[in-house]
Amino acid sequence: MDDLKMALVGSLTKMHDLFKEWDVDGNGMIDKSEFRKAVNALGVQTTDATCDAVFDEYDADLSGEIEYKEYVRYALRDML
Repeated sequence: MDDLKMALVGSLTKMHDLFKEWDVDGNGMIDKSEFRKAVNALGVQTTDATCDAVFDEYDADLSGEIEYKEYVRYALRDML
């Protein structure tokens, strides 16, 4: 899980673009399935279980979706 978090931290700019790309309805959020696609698009090799665990940790409000600001908050926390 830590490897995935570090890969996401190093890809903040790419993830911003991927959020826009995978946010089909334009609501500024992505769901778990979209998050997996974004991680795969970054070329990060991980299991669905690990990807889901990171998603669940970043989904601070437990909405089932991650807002970009939630992602940035937790990615920066992990970077520190």
